[in-house]
Amino acid sequence: MTCADGIIPPAADVRTRLAAWLDERHRRCPRTANPHLFINTDTAVLTTSVSAFWVNATLGISAQDLVEDRVLDEVTATGDVRRICDLFDITVETALRYVRLDDACVPVRVRER
Repeated sequence: MTCADGIIPPAADVRTRLAAWLDERHRRCPRTANPHLFINTDTAVLTTSVSAFWVNATLGISAQDLVEDRVLDEVTATGDVRRICDLFDITVETALRYVRLDDACVPVRVRER
């Protein structure tokens, strides 16, 4: 992944899953020139992206929910507002809202009996 600070390599399990998906994508559409990660029968012959509706229906989660989950995960992992802004192309104000939300989420501890 490329952001303003340079290239951020994905974790090993992400690379493995991404490689498997790209192999499957190539098996299904070996001659496509479409550079997007997700393609369908309509976009395989074009160079446009799939629709948000297709992503939502195929993944079973909205693209917006997926992005919010990734931002919150990065906030929890680093708390670095600048990195979050660069990585997700969001404003400082938006990044700070995610940080405040993460700060408000206190893990629930289970009492041992």
